[in-house]
Amino acid sequence: MSQVINVGLLGLGTVGSGVYKVLQNFGVVKIKKISVKNPGKKRNLPDLDESILTEDALSIVKDKSIDIIVEVIGGVKIAYNLVKEAIINKKHVVTANKELIAKHGRELFELAKENDVVILYE
Repeated sequence: MSQVINVGLLGLGTVGSGVYKVLQNFGVVKIKKISVKNPGKKRNLPDLDESILTEDALSIVKDKSIDIIVEVIGGVKIAYNLVKEAIINKKHVVTANKELIAKHGRELFELAKENDVVILYE
């Protein structure tokens, strides 16, 4: 019996949609919630359960049932605040945000170590 890994996805733009499609191929991964700017927007993801979409990204990083946060919203200020809050809430983080890592990586990696979680980036 495999343990399910619950994922919260922050962003569902071009990169986020690609991540969503890839994660659908892993039976042990369940995307619990996805934060988006506009939940009513038409998306080209036929198997997307729109009930998991929310505008409230903070609720995702604070959700105790979520194990890993995938941040693909870009930019620094909002992403930084969400990633920091995710780490404080004992979530592992995966990000594609190079600018975030360049500007705040040292602080975030230290915070992750203090909270016994990891940050992975590409």
